[in-house]
Amino acid sequence: MSAPADPHKPYDVIGIGLGPANLGLACLTEPLDDLTALFLEPGPEGPAVDRCARTPGKGAHLRTPFLADLVTLADPTSPYSFLNYLRESGRLYAFYLRENLYPLRAEYRDYCRWAAARLTSVRFGTTVTEVTYDNGVHAVATSTGGVLRARHLALDTGSTPYVPEVCAKLGGDFVHASRYPEQKTELQKKNQITVVGGGRDAAEVYYDLLTDMDVHGYRLDWVTDAPHLLPPEDSGLLDAILDLLRQKGLAGPVPSRLLTRSTLTGARYEHGRYVLGVRRQERGEDLTLTTEGLVLATGQRYRTPDFLEPVREHVRWDAHGSDPGTAPYRNASIIRELLGREVRPAETSTAFQEFAV
Repeated sequence: MSAPADPHKPYDVIGIGLGPANLGLACLTEPLDDLTALFLEPGPEGPAVDRCARTPGKGAHLRTPFLADLVTLADPTSPYSFLNYLRESGRLYAFYLRENLYPLRAEYRDYCRWAAARLTSVRFGTTVTEVTYDNGVHAVATSTGGVLRARHLALDTGSTPYVPEVCAKLGGDFVHASRYPEQKTELQKKNQITVVGGGRDAAEVYYDLLTDMDVHGYRLDWVTDAPHLLPPEDSGLLDAILDLLRQKGLAGPVPSRLLTRSTLTGARYEHGRYVLGVRRQERGEDLTLTTEGLVLATGQRYRTPDFLEPVREHVRWDAHGSDPGTAPYRNASIIRELLGREVRPAETSTAFQEFAV
């Protein structure tokens, strides 16, 4: 059941924000008759669930296999599993015959929509304005004017795109990597594009732009302060980038530079171009890059919501967060703490991250 039988009793847990972790928690708590839960999401249903379904990377497929869905690693028998979604949508055998464990991104987005549509514990379009705490109970004030009460909170308000301080007041139409798919068409109209940042997101944006550079005729550079373009676990993507560079190099010099150990020291926008100051750490030299298009692959950072300020000292902060593979373990741990018993025993000997409420 999703609501207390007595309206004066607090919920066992209220989830604030419907990111992928809380969507999974909502799925796992929905069938439990002895636990009351409610999940609040400020956005409308469609965009909120689509945002929830976004996972790292820009390719057609997810980076994680279908077992790392919303629920399976915590409860393989859950009716909210990706396999059950395939069965109910008539695509189970089609997925099996592909012999590929990695769902399509569009397919996973549809799966999240399918799961959310079956939940009774989620309220979309409900913004939390303030949370206070008294005598073991949280009071959650919302934009509707009501106040909800809960013994525990589960926060999944997500992170925001991080823009380096040197770019904080930068004008123009620069693109953060999190919005690259939506901005790609306009970006490729530029004569020069520079990707700044490290890690897989930067590599995927660079590779995608490198693939089409002959068609659109732009110059493409990549600047990262990391000592290597990618860590060893991403060697497959690095090999693909280097192979593509070699392939394009057969027709002549490739208009592209890869600058490692290079720190962005300044940035300004003038006359339709970005002027970037770059410090080459190993050489101890400074150089200036001029570019029309700029992609900041600088990651995401968590910002504490203002509504939590009254209870900030009561929150147990987790510096590591969770990914699609560990979120079910996080949720199973939360349910165990709420009920005081194991609903689905977690494989604690193979999980290295602990969660608490």
